[in-house]
Amino acid sequence: MAGKNHKDKAMLTAAEACAMLGIKAQTLYAYVSRGQLRAETYPGRTGKLYARDDVEMLMARSRARAGHGPTAASAMRWGDPILDSAITCIQAGQIYYRGYSLRELLRKGFSFEQVAELLWSGELPLQKVQWSALPIDAGTPIHTAAPLARRVLHRLAHMALLDPEGQDELIDQTLKRARGLIRQAVDELFPGSASAPAAMAPRIADSIGWDQAEAVDAIDAALISSADHELNASTFAARVAASTGADLYASILAAVASFSGRHHGLASLEVHAFITEPPAGWSRKKQLSVLLESSQLLPGFGHRLYADGDPRVEPLLQKARALAAARKGEAQHWMEEIEGVLSLAKTMGCPLPNLDLGLVAVALALGLPREGGSALFIIGRLAGWTAHILEQRQQGFMLRPRARYVGRAPMPLNNGNP
Repeated sequence: MAGKNHKDKAMLTAAEACAMLGIKAQTLYAYVSRGQLRAETYPGRTGKLYARDDVEMLMARSRARAGHGPTAASAMRWGDPILDSAITCIQAGQIYYRGYSLRELLRKGFSFEQVAELLWSGELPLQKVQWSALPIDAGTPIHTAAPLARRVLHRLAHMALLDPEGQDELIDQTLKRARGLIRQAVDELFPGSASAPAAMAPRIADSIGWDQAEAVDAIDAALISSADHELNASTFAARVAASTGADLYASILAAVASFSGRHHGLASLEVHAFITEPPAGWSRKKQLSVLLESSQLLPGFGHRLYADGDPRVEPLLQKARALAAARKGEAQHWMEEIEGVLSLAKTMGCPLPNLDLGLVAVALALGLPREGGSALFIIGRLAGWTAHILEQRQQGFMLRPRARYVGRAPMPLNNGNP
């Protein structure tokens, strides 16, 4: 019986309910008598248990009466945290995955697979990890001009239809599918030969014809830096879907749909154009000046969470520089262009660069096409989405914020007309 050992997360003891509400037992009993709080008894247990969702509703009403409404509203716009999570910590301008510094994970050369397993389990594997493909024939990659996110949406939906046990919520099975999904995403966005390496970064490097160690290092760094970033828009979408009981496929589809917006996952397309397609006849200084004079942020610059700079950028720039130096040619040319933009932006007082610029730097150093930065981003972020889907399932409540109504006041109907 759930109530016997009090492992049912939907129920609370009287002491727990009182602590959450900040009230005495007499007030708790009054809520029950007024029908505002459900109480249940369980065989073999003394004392009643109280419905968590009723307690949370009472807490929300109390905060609203105390003027919490504006605070709650601001929380949805880069404000105060609204969910508990043990996955990613952003603190003092640094990022930590399950307590491990992202900067250190990159510096010590961990692979993307190792970091993904860390996000999922909380344990960092010390040996290289090999992932198996899903036993699903998902067909050949979609060789069309369709946007990247739509191709991934199509592939995920197709795989969901082919997987007869896709709604299995066991953690081991979910992770098995997640590993296979990431491999499928790599093969969709970076199609290669059947003999390609199993690890993701070497697999991508092999598909684009680069076998230098610098290429694999740069790809791993891009995937790891993209793997998670707390409660961003696509991750929140994944958690909302997971909170309703949606399976892994459906939850990730929700995330990819959010990722497909130009203000999120496809922002690097604008950065790529900014670097590679300056207006004809314009100097870089004029290009930046025109943008600044029109009160626009430079593509790939500025992040509201990092006043002192996005900590993901410099490691990616270092990898891109090493790769460009090894490859020479066009890679070196584009790296010099990026360095020039960074120098000008600094002298002109622009905000510091963000992840999108770092991803584009790596993509250009690798010789990837326009969507290369977004492709690396979405493959890496699949790991974070999976971690948050699992965590939301474990938390066991449905995400359902309220809206503050600001429309027309209610009015009576007279003969069907207002």
